[in-house]
Amino acid sequence: MNITRIFSEELSTFLTNLFSVIVSLTFLFVINKTLTLYLICTLPILVIVMLPIGKVMKRVSSKSQEATANLSSYYSNRLSIIKLIKTLSTYNVERKHNYSLLKKLFDIELHKIKVLSFFEPIMNLLLFVNIFGILFFGYYLMENNVMKSGDMFAYILYLFQIINPIVSITSYWTEVQRAIGASDRILKINKEQEEVFTVDTAYNNVAQKVKINDLNFTIENKQIINSISLNFYKGYIYNIIGESGCGKSTLLNILAGLNTGYTGNIYLDDFDKEQFSKYEWRSLFSYITQDLQILEDTIYNNLIYGIDETKNIEEVRAACEMTNSLFFIQNLKNGFNTQISPDSINLSIGQKQRLVLTRAFLQKKPIILLDEVTSNLDKESHKYIIKSIEELAQTSIVLNVTHRHDKNDFSNSNVKLIDFRQFN
Repeated sequence: MNITRIFSEELSTFLTNLFSVIVSLTFLFVINKTLTLYLICTLPILVIVMLPIGKVMKRVSSKSQEATANLSSYYSNRLSIIKLIKTLSTYNVERKHNYSLLKKLFDIELHKIKVLSFFEPIMNLLLFVNIFGILFFGYYLMENNVMKSGDMFAYILYLFQIINPIVSITSYWTEVQRAIGASDRILKINKEQEEVFTVDTAYNNVAQKVKINDLNFTIENKQIINSISLNFYKGYIYNIIGESGCGKSTLLNILAGLNTGYTGNIYLDDFDKEQFSKYEWRSLFSYITQDLQILEDTIYNNLIYGIDETKNIEEVRAACEMTNSLFFIQNLKNGFNTQISPDSINLSIGQKQRLVLTRAFLQKKPIILLDEVTSNLDKESHKYIIKSIEELAQTSIVLNVTHRHDKNDFSNSNVKLIDFRQFN
């Protein structure tokens, strides 16, 4: 049962049943107070049974949702690497993995059915015992001339009228617990602090200097960044080198406001990073990550994505020339209007890399973060990209994570080499 149905269709039924129970109890109370008080005193027994079963259903539904999400994630990942699976002939491995995930989901759903199958007979048994007790107590009252037979007959009629509503109410409670368990991840997301899309500082958007003071970052008790203090200035290209896993990309993520939980201070000119809202801070950066972010849209819409002011086609063409991407775009059947397929499989890695670089050039942000931007480029494109980065550095602060341990690619003398190995 989905959440929409529970809190729309089923909620109205629940309220109707609740009203029916209240009205029936009122009539029962008028007919005989003593017998009705006995009935009311036995109702908590139903609640005592409902609470633990509801908790079990919530826990099982949460596990079911997690297992379903894991299965969906598995399929999505394996479809994205289908070529690898075929070339390595790992069908049997994937078949076993798929079976284990399906078996886990099946076992959870089977457990859920068993709990529900156990719940309904227990509730019916308790209601039967309760009704039997009321009839026995009513017979006792009749024998002692406390209650007339006609009143007892009327009482039984009203009593049977509230049985179905009570069963429906208990079932609704169980379904609500199932829905809460299934929505556990959504509820956790809703509890997260909402980001504020406002401007909190008087910053003029002209970055001259980024200062990092005693920056530390730890993940799962592993020190990734250890007491780093650096200064980055406008007009310079900073080639950040070092072995994989030494914290180069982590530094870029922290600067871009994507990673939190660090200690130390980051300053932009005279402003502390904490003075900015997340939205305002991130708007100062253009960040090209290793996993190239491409929209399932046209090439043109990809290039102008995230740009507030309107860009005419000539500006876009000029930026494409800077990254040596204009030639391959014009050779496509629909040019800039070419639709990029899901996962951008109709583009090579180098072409995707040039597109995201062009997007960064069009954005003209004061701080440029580049993570291995030339790793998949041919020699000619590499030359164009290096030249474009040098042009960007004239008006921006450029941080370039790379595995190349020299500055010889750049003709610009304003290139600084930062070896991250010295911080480990």
